[in-house]
Formats: sequence, structure tokens, C-alpha cells
Amino acid sequence: MIVDSYRQHQFVEELRGEWACVVLYRPLALLITWIFVRTWIQPNHVTLMNGVILFLMLFALFALEPAQAVLSLCLLAVVYSILDCVDGSLAQVQQMQSAMGHYLDFAFDIAYRVILYAGLGYLADVLSDPILTRVSFLSIGLTAAWIHTFARLCRVYLQARSSPVAEPADTHPRDARMGVMNFVFSAFSGIDHTLPLLALICWRFDVLGWLMVWLAAYSLLDFTHTQISIFRRLRA
Repeated sequence: MIVDSYRQHQFVEELRGEWACVVLYRPLALLITWIFVRTWIQPNHVTLMNGVILFLMLFALFALEPAQAVLSLCLLAVVYSILDCVDGSLAQVQQMQSAMGHYLDFAFDIAYRVILYAGLGYLADVLSDPILTRVSFLSIGLTAAWIHTFARLCRVYLQARSSPVAEPADTHPRDARMGVMNFVFSAFSGIDHTLPLLALICWRFDVLGWLMVWLAAYSLLDFTHTQISIFRRLRA
């Protein structure tokens, strides 16, 4: 029942833009959902667990040595991502979607993005090669988080304020090209969910600073693609 519910409500959309989530986190999340369904645990409880994870991520940054902090931050980010999958699946199975749950999930996702990006930037500043010390990776991380959040808020605003626009029956070659571009971007955007694992690899090879540069470029691409998509939709 849990897997069937997931396939019906989330699988296609998730595979389209969050394929890494499907590959890395969803299998374990479905197992945890199966366990939680048989307990008193509700979706909002899982979301609140993620709130605790966020505080633990902050604690790791301030209380641990840099090498331990990187490992702890990334592992906690993986746990957060798994639980973030669990609360949605649990809500679908238990039919317990709520406005409070949606709000907490949205707010915690923004906080997660800021803490992870800024935390990795701070650790890159501490651990990077001296050649790169003139670059403030913390500033890069905060800027990337702000750009990514701005793009997401633009998408949320459009969804809340506009009605769906019907696609034309015939397909113009330009629309076909945009379809290909959207597909390529969706495939690229799924890499975002591999960030904790990428951070561990970059830390291991002492290139955490270059990961922050990539995050900044990724966030700018996300923002640009969002604005193009919005303007195309509003002009339709």
C-alpha cells in the first residue's frame, strides 16, 4: 500500500526533477514509513524530528572540530533528507495532510538550505588551501542559499497566484527546444540532493571550496531557469 501510494502521488514528479532523491533516499524512506505506519507516529511528528536535526547541524558546526563537523553535518543532512521523504509518504498513507505540516515542512526546508550552504562555506573557509583563503566561502554559501530561496519563493508565488495555463495543441519548434531544455535542467537539478555526499567527497580530496563555487553557479542557473519559465508562462 505504501509503495502503491508513492507511485500514484509522487513517483513521476519526483523522478522528473529530484531523481537523486528517488535513488538515494526514497528506498530507506519507504521502509521507515512502513514502520511508522504501525506506530502512533504522525507526519507532523516526523517533520518536528527534522527540526531537531537542524539544531543538531548547528551544534555540530559550533561545537565540533572542523573535520568532525564536516562528517556530522553531512550525515545529519542525509538523515534530514530521508525524513523529509518520510513525512510526505506518511501523510499520503495516513491521509493526514495539514496546513501546519505544509508550513513546517516549507520553513524547515528553507532553514536546512541556509544551514547546509552556510555551514559548508564556513568549513571550507577553515579547511581550504591557503591559496583560496582570500575568498569568503561562507559569503558564497549564504549568497547561494539566498538565490536558491528567492527562486523557490518565486515558484511558490506563481503557483499561488495564477491558474494553470493550457498548453497549445500544436507544438512550435521553439517550444520543443524549451521542452528539451526543461528536461536537461530537471536532470541537472536532481544533483542538488547529492550535496551531502558530494561534500564528503570534496572534503576528502580537499576541494570543498570548489564545491562552494559550484553551488553558487548552480543557484544562479536555478534562478535563471525559474525566471525564464515564469515569464514564458505569464506571456502564454
